[in-house]
Amino acid sequence: EVTAEGRVSAALPLHPRLGRVRLEASRRGVVERAARCAAILSERDLFPPGRAPDRARVDRAEDPPSDLLRQERMLEAFMRRDDLDEGDGPRIDRRALREVAAVARQLEDLARRSLPESGTTAGGGSSEDLLACLLRAFPDHLARRPDRQRSHAVMPGRRRGRLERDAAAVLPG
Repeated sequence: EVTAEGRVSAALPLHPRLGRVRLEASRRGVVERAARCAAILSERDLFPPGRAPDRARVDRAEDPPSDLLRQERMLEAFMRRDDLDEGDGPRIDRRALREVAAVARQLEDLARRSLPESGTTAGGGSSEDLLACLLRAFPDHLARRPDRQRSHAVMPGRRRGRLERDAAAVLPG
């Protein structure tokens, strides 16, 4: 049986994961930020391997450590001024940035048109709310690094992967 949330999500012209992000983001007041993150997750990484941004330039004190939040902040800055800061240029894949920004704009526009009660707050909502809404739709994208000294990562379903040396990953416990 389809839930009420499932019926609303099915009415949106989005992949089911993106529909779920859209509905949860509206409830949590993080629609614009969720659109940017969904675009990053559904398209491609903004930084080629080994070329992560300078954390001190991008991270905010109130944000938990997250590679995705770091990319979302860079995308937000680019979309606001349609350019990059001088220090960001050599690290970022500019073609990927333009493509992801176009998808994010489409998702934001669709969110405004499909459900007019789209929630947002000044400053874009909390990072905790943003991550919670994304986790509901992308639980298989979560990775945990059991040993800080190694690049080995564990993902849901006992899948294994590798994380960049400077990737933000929370140790268990």
